Amino acid sequence: MLRSGDEQIRIAQTTTMVEEGETLPAAASLMQNFPNPFNPTTTIRYEVMDASARLSLVVYDIAGPAGARSWCAARHGSEGPHKVIWNGRDEEGDLVANGVYLYQLRAGQFRQVRRMVLVK
Repeated sequence: MLRSGDEQIRIAQTTTMVEEGETLPAAASLMQNFPNPFNPTTTIRYEVMDASARLSLVVYDIAGPAGARSWCAARHGSEGPHKVIWNGRDEEGDLVANGVYLYQLRAGQFRQVRRMVLVK
């Protein structure tokens, strides 16, 4: 559970269908960035349920060339909640343009994508 001001947010655990009637818990969950829209930085929060899963967090620019990657972090994570602060810069350290960005978390078989907006 996350606390945002006086509001409590419950995060449902995502499951993946393996065989009919059988499910496995997801390795992670990805929350909406805050603030959104943002300038100049935003916080991306995620939770890891399986510490052995290799994590990959990637931000994509949907206004530019298809699949242009602007920032990426990959590592093994410890179980529990985590946060990453993105400063609106690409992999070369240049500020990115205003626009809509997608960020994707992968952990083992788990994959989730969310949208954020940079406004300067």
